[in-house]
Amino acid sequence: MSCKKRSLPAWMSLSNGNKRESDQQQGGDGDTDSVKQKRKIKEAKLMKASMDFDKVLQDSLQELKFQGNIVYSSYKSDCRGLCEDIELSLCDVEGAFIGFDMEWPVTYEVGNESKTAVIQICMGPASVYVFHLSAMGCFPKALQCLIQNEKILKVGVGIESDLWKLDRDFDAPMLSTIKNSMVDLSKFANQKLKTTETWSLEGLVRHLFHKRLSKDPSVRKGDWSRYPLTEEQKSYAASDAYASCLVYEKLRDKEKPA
Repeated sequence: MSCKKRSLPAWMSLSNGNKRESDQQQGGDGDTDSVKQKRKIKEAKLMKASMDFDKVLQDSLQELKFQGNIVYSSYKSDCRGLCEDIELSLCDVEGAFIGFDMEWPVTYEVGNESKTAVIQICMGPASVYVFHLSAMGCFPKALQCLIQNEKILKVGVGIESDLWKLDRDFDAPMLSTIKNSMVDLSKFANQKLKTTETWSLEGLVRHLFHKRLSKDPSVRKGDWSRYPLTEEQKSYAASDAYASCLVYEKLRDKEKPA
């Protein structure tokens, strides 16, 4: 008996055709995944190259470092006298302002942020006052009054968050100060420079002065509550407050756009 090759029904042929098409699509998806993976690798390399370039550029810049007198206060008694002196020296100055910043120990536990340990205040290139709250065991009333004085403008990056933290940490009312006598330099920079950046203090110093701020992690993430502060901690704190002063003056004195 002779065997004849039977032709498949149309529905079976269509199924096989679909299967081949499906196989091709799967192969295409595989190729697409490979392309996506290669693109991700390329983007990661470009990102690393960009970060490496930024680091080289940053390291090549001259460091902005406070060179004046650092007044370190760790006792409530001398804190009172210093704060009164600051207020008296600024009370009759039109447009009086101070560079403001704070430090506290870094914790990595959610909902367990350390209390403010240090407040630094700069009046200009001559002196920066570093008040060690942790050593005093409190937020002295004289320092609180200085910060709440609405005749003296407080300037800094992220200063609103800092003031709210003081409010939480020490039950010290800061709402009026936030509303009436502070300038967040990041927002101020966007107004003056016509930008929409989330500026850091370091970024503003680099942009406005072509200098860099030291952000050594061993100092920045150190124990700011421990007494006494190291010389490196004092210098770091003073330079940040001083930089806030310089940035505010530079932005304030820029001509208003026509």
